Amino acid sequence: MKIKQLAAGLAISFAATTAQSALMVFDDVTDTEQTQSSIDFGDFSTTAGYTTGLNLGNTYHFNTQASYFNTANVYHDTWPSNGGLGVQRFPGESDGMESNFNGKAGTDEVLFFNFLTETTLQQVWFNGSHPHSEYVDGDDDGVPYERVDAMFNIFYSDNGVDYYSIFDRDTNGHYQQTPTDLDYLLTADLAGSHTHYAVAATGWGSHSSYVEAIQYASVPEPGTLALLGIGLAGLGLTRRRMAK
Repeated sequence: MKIKQLAAGLAISFAATTAQSALMVFDDVTDTEQTQSSIDFGDFSTTAGYTTGLNLGNTYHFNTQASYFNTANVYHDTWPSNGGLGVQRFPGESDGMESNFNGKAGTDEVLFFNFLTETTLQQVWFNGSHPHSEYVDGDDDGVPYERVDAMFNIFYSDNGVDYYSIFDRDTNGHYQQTPTDLDYLLTADLAGSHTHYAVAATGWGSHSSYVEAIQYASVPEPGTLALLGIGLAGLGLTRRRMAK
């Protein structure tokens, strides 16, 4: 698993007075599989869906209650060399996140990360689909939007219904991005803080991938920050008294 080194070196305190960073890895050494409508990971739950007739690669906004959106199941494969979270619409169907499923443009699969509190999504890692690969399909030649390139669009929401892309629109109208080194997308400076995120498989061709891991930082409630401020002020007062 390529992100073990990242997990080992992760700084647990991320802007410690305002947020705490966490890394959730979806593949491990157990090699188990499960398919559910929703999977609870503690800080967040994950659900899934797909579009029919809407290309999420060049979409800024989509609505989960619109007729083009369909619900699906979350597939969790912990295979250590190539696992993660995928989408499965019915038993026996492929289990990765797919774009342009079966060659049909506008049929993109998406995973939803529904957090309990306001959260900043910092980074998303990907795995390729079968045969086992730790990198998504495509090449890393710097030329975007080739049919061989697996791409993704990432969205945020504050109500779990209306989702908006975190990326800027490219000159050709697309928001989708190719993962850096066919491996990950940095999102910390793009997403802000929200309660819901969605990761959609996109691209000009049919591709299948998994979400291998996400790094995120929960934003403390205002009351928590107030208590922290009071504690720091008390500490400062104690130090001044000791200095006298």
